[in-house]
Amino acid sequence: MKFILGIYNYIIYQIKKTSSFDGRIIVITCLSIYFLMIYSSTLFTNYYDFWNLLGVPARPYPFGDLWVITSGIECHRLGYNIYKENPCNPWPYFAEFNYPRIWLSLTNLGLSSSHTILLGTSIIIIFLVMVLISIKNLNFAEGLIYSLVLCSPAVMLGIERANNDLIIFIILSISLLLINSSQIIWRLTSYLLLLFAAILKIYPIFALSLILRESRRKFFIITTFLTGVFVSYLIAEFNNFKQVYLATPQVNYWSYGSKILLSSLFNHIKAIIKTLGINKQSIYRVLPDSFSQKIILLLAIVIFVSCLIYILYKLNYQINENININFIDAFRLGASIYIGSFLITNSWAYRLIFLIFTLPQILSWMKKESCLRFLSMFSILAIILTVWIKIKAVAGLLFYVDQIMNWVILFYFIYTLILTLPQWFKKQLFIIDNKASQL
Repeated sequence: MKFILGIYNYIIYQIKKTSSFDGRIIVITCLSIYFLMIYSSTLFTNYYDFWNLLGVPARPYPFGDLWVITSGIECHRLGYNIYKENPCNPWPYFAEFNYPRIWLSLTNLGLSSSHTILLGTSIIIIFLVMVLISIKNLNFAEGLIYSLVLCSPAVMLGIERANNDLIIFIILSISLLLINSSQIIWRLTSYLLLLFAAILKIYPIFALSLILRESRRKFFIITTFLTGVFVSYLIAEFNNFKQVYLATPQVNYWSYGSKILLSSLFNHIKAIIKTLGINKQSIYRVLPDSFSQKIILLLAIVIFVSCLIYILYKLNYQINENININFIDAFRLGASIYIGSFLITNSWAYRLIFLIFTLPQILSWMKKESCLRFLSMFSILAIILTVWIKIKAVAGLLFYVDQIMNWVILFYFIYTLILTLPQWFKKQLFIIDNKASQL
């Protein structure tokens, strides 16, 4: 116990330690070394093997996910229904187009497969620049933490594929830069960028939690308008979204999501019970088998834990009024995207890039004496673990460790988002007495 406490105190000390050294130099150095190794590896081995050596499940060609878009645009221009066939894609992976129809508006720009490498490289560079802009000054320990996250297999998977989640990250980063403007026109532009990102990929709609920074009246006006536009868009494009969903693979490995742990756990339990000679009907009476049954169980778990979080919140209400929220906008954005994408579907590991938005606030909580210090340190460890462990967490014990860490992060985000709600929202969501609301 003393050993664990010693490690805890050492980590906190290093995080709090002030230094004239800018930790962003560590981040830039680590990224430079990483990409230099990738480039140099082409001199003595093939592209695919070296990425895999670094723990990233690469394909034999660079920017595989971007190829789906550029080749799809090319074939769409030629008159093909790319949701059924895409002969312009020279690679066997994801031959069918699995993105919303709005991406086909790029057809007018004349893009084709020949632009994939240039376009992918540009997206990656802009993504990394936006990351560096968003993280501000760091000390040595913080620089190491950011380097561990950015150079992790989960983040590098998105870079190697040039997945369009990088584009969403760029749009949301610009939105965060505009949100702090004192002029309402720039803040409205920021919210419109959130809507645009949601139209492109659906899940960024959860980033509307960013509007919590506004007054009660402005929050409801802006949220109602943006949600109304988004719902209208969903209804109009429902059949297209159904095609996209069916064309997108749902897997348990290299992914995170609420269904993964429960489905895998039930399958293992059923396999064990079958070996004991218990018949199939008896198994199905004990364990949920249909999709609807699993959804009901999932909702029950989330509601139960949310009730526990609410009780914990009420017990600590007066203490939690004093926690700092210096980087709360970025935190709400990243945490909300994680929660939303976790609950509604299985997401590929590269979507964990949005956890980068949450790091400044989590590190800030670790530096201050507050009820969140220990939880925040544990969440940082969970984030680092989950973005790295996916190298080996395809099955077995490590798979369950990874999935449990994903649930830990989920409940940490739910708890901290509740704690940091603005006062006017707490009065709406919780029945708080007048005396407590004035503290």
